[in-house]
Amino acid sequence: MSVETRAAHDQQLLQELINARGPAGAEGEVAALCKRELSRSCDAVWQDVAGNVIGLIRARGPAAQHAQRPAVRVMAHMDEIALIVKRVYGDGQLRIVKLGGLRPMSFGQCPVDILGDHATVPGVLAIGSLHVTKETAALTQRGDGALDWDDMFITTRLSNEALEAAGVHAGSRVVIGPYMRRLFPFADCISGHFMDDRALLVVGFQTMQALARSDDPRDHDVFFVCTVKEEVTNSGAHYAARQLPGEDVIALEVGPVAAEYDTVLDANPIIPYGDMKGFYSKDLADALKAAAEAEGLKPQLALFENFASDASALLSIGNAGRGASLCIATQNTHGFEIIHKDAIDSCSRTLLRFLRRNPDGA
Repeated sequence: MSVETRAAHDQQLLQELINARGPAGAEGEVAALCKRELSRSCDAVWQDVAGNVIGLIRARGPAAQHAQRPAVRVMAHMDEIALIVKRVYGDGQLRIVKLGGLRPMSFGQCPVDILGDHATVPGVLAIGSLHVTKETAALTQRGDGALDWDDMFITTRLSNEALEAAGVHAGSRVVIGPYMRRLFPFADCISGHFMDDRALLVVGFQTMQALARSDDPRDHDVFFVCTVKEEVTNSGAHYAARQLPGEDVIALEVGPVAAEYDTVLDANPIIPYGDMKGFYSKDLADALKAAAEAEGLKPQLALFENFASDASALLSIGNAGRGASLCIATQNTHGFEIIHKDAIDSCSRTLLRFLRRNPDGA
């Protein structure tokens, strides 16, 4: 497959994944695509009790006949930032709470889908009219213009009885509608909602397919875990780490582009050495750095203060022996995210190079 064909395939798959709705705790549409993609390369694919989708490629070749080294767990999450209904009030209006690290400016006033138990209900995320006076206090009292979720509501134009019939209630998930899920390629980049972490799922699928085609002997199993609830509790990663064999975990993530981290928006992967939950395992981070350099890339090394991943969450409470993260450089994290058009391929090449080595670096 040519580079151009591969890039077109990756972008098509990315769009399919972004179209799939996957708020934390309701990742089923994304999970179905993950099972389909992993079945094309893995020796075994299953979904665990927590909802994680797992693909396994076993050790193979002469090395597999000897004592196996600990398995490597690679993780990328399926859930997207979203909203959850707090209550139904008025005439078909909803109060909502954020589900993940989401600010009102990330979505703005936009169409949404309310995922009821019996039907999906369309609505609009709203603030209210701006052309008002102090008689309409909610907006005019905010002199700084800053908004919080208490200022936002969803209008459906349905009766409360109709919403009840659709199964909309406190706890129902709300996601942005199809109109807002379209990818926007421009210049040397691709932009869209939910690169976090759909672009990294593509990295994992591409890597597992390449690993399956490789004839190189490898004395360790590789698990690719598509995790649930990363944006809220990391509970999927914690459950998988306790159930699966292995000591090492590599989290695939978006990496914030910011001057304070000395990171830029290009195709080179970011390798963080620590984040808000603690420090990554230096030997694994160094091995990812070496893998990127062996692929002719210039990895960006960073220390993130306002960031976390499944790997750092696991390390913070001792649910993994060693952990590291491999990131795609991303502008507008948790908004309309921008990545370089070659970033998926760069991360996949780096991860493949890393996995083809033995876990101890040999």
